[in-house]
Amino acid sequence: MKGPVPVESASALIDERIKELGDWRGKTLAKVREIVHEADPEILEEWKWMGTPIWSHGGIVCTGETPAGAERSSAVCGHCVSTTRRAALCASRRTTNNGSD
Repeated sequence: MKGPVPVESASALIDERIKELGDWRGKTLAKVREIVHEADPEILEEWKWMGTPIWSHGGIVCTGETPAGAERSSAVCGHCVSTTRRAALCASRRTTNNGSD
């Protein structure tokens, strides 16, 4: 079993993913990342599940999956996030099938 990716490496891997996508998916992932960090400045960036960006704070808060043809971010609006943070994160929760959203 592999160990966790160090935080610095996870952030660098997320930077690289945004750059390598080079289309609306990269822009959307960058925007989701910005929203998550605005909502919780103490958020932890992780890299899990065969290359999925994860943001956590006492548990998973949001994922940044980027399958071909779509961008999907899943926000876990639960117990580990304050009401203000939960509202901001839930506002970022959407699935986009194309770049028109």
